[in-house]
Amino acid sequence: MSQPFRTPASAWAPSDTLLCRCSWEAITNICKHSDATHVTMAFRESNRQLYLLVYDNGTSKKGQTPTDSAF
Repeated sequence: MSQPFRTPASAWAPSDTLLCRCSWEAITNICKHSDATHVTMAFRESNRQLYLLVYDNGTSKKGQTPTDSAF
């Protein structure tokens, strides 16, 4: 990370497993579905919410197109 993480440790307690799994899934998807050579991950806190930000320099692999989200 480019900046120190200043969120109190108490904010992590209920969310650490979820954030770890989301981070792992993001990395897995980048490896499977893009030709990225660089990934940046950061955490941000705003309005009592934690955000996981993921950026990569990859593109979709040939023949793969994004699908609509299930959300």
